[in-house]
Amino acid sequence: MPTNAIVDPQPLGAVYLLDCGDLGLQRLRGAAAVASFLESATYRPEFLDPLCRRHAFIQSAIQIVCRVPIYKLFRPHDLAAMDDTIELLERHWNDEYPQT
Repeated sequence: MPTNAIVDPQPLGAVYLLDCGDLGLQRLRGAAAVASFLESATYRPEFLDPLCRRHAFIQSAIQIVCRVPIYKLFRPHDLAAMDDTIELLERHWNDEYPQT
């Protein structure tokens, strides 16, 4: 195992839901955050009912949304804009989570 591997669970600082559009971040709150999180986090929702997992899945999503900031990250559908997207995220992280 590499010596720099993280072996302990790390706290989740934020969730970024990806969307196409003009570069920007939007903080989601309340029902909008839950709905957007569920939509983004559910790859095959039709599998939840047969497995009797829909309620547990929704409860888990609500717990995450209540504890962690949810953002929608709008970015152009163009790889040439990747540097700008990274710079936006780095500025956001530095503003929200300054190093001590």
